Amino acid sequence: MDSKDSKKQNHKVTIFAILLSLISIGVLVFGFTILSSDKVIMLQSISNIYNKVNTNFDKDTSILDMIANNNDVGVKITTSIKEEDNNYIINANYLENNKDKNSLLNLDVELNEEKAFNGSLLLNNSKFYFNMLDITEDYYYDKLDYVRLIRSLSSDDCEKLLSILKNAINSSISNDDIKKEKAVITYNGKDKKVNKLTYDINKKEMKEILTEFISSLKNDKKLFKNVAKVLNIKEKELNKKLAGYVLKVANMDEKNIFSYSTYYYGFNKIVQYDLNIYEKNIFISYKEEKNKTTLLVNKDDKNMLTLVENTDNTFKGNLDLTDFETDKFDITEYKKNYEFVGSKTDDSLKMTINDNADVSIKRSNDAKSYKYNVDIKKYEVVEDKKVEKSRIKSNIEFYFNEKIELDDIELDTAKKYSELTEEEKKVFLEKLENNKIYGLYGKQILDKYFEEENY
Repeated sequence: MDSKDSKKQNHKVTIFAILLSLISIGVLVFGFTILSSDKVIMLQSISNIYNKVNTNFDKDTSILDMIANNNDVGVKITTSIKEEDNNYIINANYLENNKDKNSLLNLDVELNEEKAFNGSLLLNNSKFYFNMLDITEDYYYDKLDYVRLIRSLSSDDCEKLLSILKNAINSSISNDDIKKEKAVITYNGKDKKVNKLTYDINKKEMKEILTEFISSLKNDKKLFKNVAKVLNIKEKELNKKLAGYVLKVANMDEKNIFSYSTYYYGFNKIVQYDLNIYEKNIFISYKEEKNKTTLLVNKDDKNMLTLVENTDNTFKGNLDLTDFETDKFDITEYKKNYEFVGSKTDDSLKMTINDNADVSIKRSNDAKSYKYNVDIKKYEVVEDKKVEKSRIKSNIEFYFNEKIELDDIELDTAKKYSELTEEEKKVFLEKLENNKIYGLYGKQILDKYFEEENY
């Protein structure tokens, strides 16, 4: 080959290389454009949240599956409470045999080393039996249908529900629904220019999401049945409830029910997620930085919760309950601002609250049980020294595959409570009110219950 032919060949190679480069650049630009579309980034953001929630579920799959897949589930709680004037030891053992529709609670309370309460509550054959030491002479009973109290969806069912919800939201999103703008956030201690995408959901879109979610849930017959079972209702009733939710959304006055925003920079590097719930005036923000994540919850434009978790498994934050309101319980003494700092692993947590309380939680499990150990110490400062004021220690154990020994419980002489004479009922109530534990706590709880039920 002469030099002239060689030059022509080199020229062709050069042109081919240029064309190949241009095509490659075009493909990359096209791919970047597709992958960087607002909808794709929004879907990626929702997928990120789904994965985070799913990861948290994964940490508790053992206990969820053990409860969901066993008909015989129990929980034992042993608690000691030391206060300035009173020391309590509480032993509670609750066991459910779901297939047999039986449940049994044994409760024993000591106050200052004296027996303060001892009682048994049994559900059997649609009858509720109760017996209390020094209060009832024998078992009393009345009609009551069996209710399973310890119930849970399996981890697979939880994952399916999350997936159905994610898909229902994803199917409602289009590029036209998303608003894009420039924003500046604090990131790794500095101002950072980012892109902000916002998806506003009005009642029309909310109805579409809810309808799609319900349709997918109904199509999974087994999941639908399990959800109804956990809610302790029949499948027909669950159908009615879901239809009611759709109708409630359709009748909402709010133009926008909530909005979701995601912040990103560069090639789809998502760093922050915001959720605005307009009806409740609640704002939630979650930010991921180099060495920490930050969760903020605002209520009525006031910060209610701040939680900063570091990559070394330490955390700190505050919970402000000064303006928190509820009609369920009297929480006046707890309406304070709580600052906390601590550390955690997958199986333990240690935390100090307001420099005057220490909390420790540990968990462990094996093939037959799942255990929590809780220790809460409260201090007060006396002459610049921390002095223990009170302490609560509790061991909680979920256990499985045990049966209630009905033969050991004498029910032959049980009396029907509704058939007692007025005098017998009067004696029973007087003994109950004179009991130390009932006098301290029981009456308040029952009075509140009957007040709410309008009895």
